[in-house]
Amino acid sequence: MAAVIILLILHLLLQFRQHSIGQVTRLELGILSADLSYWFDLDNERKVGAIFGTSLLLFSALTMVTAAVISRHQKTTAIGWILFSSVLLYMASDEFFRLHERSGDLFFGNEGGFGEHMIPAWVRIFAVVTVLLCIPMGYFWWKLPLALRIRLAVGGAVFLTGAMGVEIISSTYVMSNGRENFPYAVLVAVEEGLEMIGVLIVIDAMLMHLTGLIRQSDEVEPVRNPHQPYSTR
Repeated sequence: MAAVIILLILHLLLQFRQHSIGQVTRLELGILSADLSYWFDLDNERKVGAIFGTSLLLFSALTMVTAAVISRHQKTTAIGWILFSSVLLYMASDEFFRLHERSGDLFFGNEGGFGEHMIPAWVRIFAVVTVLLCIPMGYFWWKLPLALRIRLAVGGAVFLTGAMGVEIISSTYVMSNGRENFPYAVLVAVEEGLEMIGVLIVIDAMLMHLTGLIRQSDEVEPVRNPHQPYSTR
């Protein structure tokens, strides 16, 4: 959580300095020069924010793959975790390469893009995909322990609020005001912050679940003393 807060603060401070004061913050190290406003802009792909968000999604996918391995003797549970992890792996690639924006162009052309329509094309596409995924994933989710279900649902709701809800607000704002201003940078911070917090909630839920699974496996399969002979009774 601390890393998320630091990224949000850096983004806001650097964007405020650029848009409100008119100064670009640069880091000069000998022959190396970097525009910090650009590298820490959470709206840019393949930069610090995107790399961090991608790492969070990859780690959350890893926790679900681990849960699938631990639950491999329960076929339905293992398949469910693999399905969830596959979705998160796609989301990680999407976070890094901004695939969702390209998908809107693929299906709708130049019409309905971000800043051109109140509801961007990719939001409409992924809203349908989300509903379709809820059918198989909802079946598996309902079989999870209640506490885990609630935490995963909260994490998913927080993520989607940022990814889709704030995206609609941002697109509406850009239609009238454009991107090159500080209020838009604030909207980006809210969107990306909610997405990262949502993934952190999922990771926390999964780590607690994995701890419980490991304890259960230890109780079911106690470690046997190798010097103790097997009972013949």
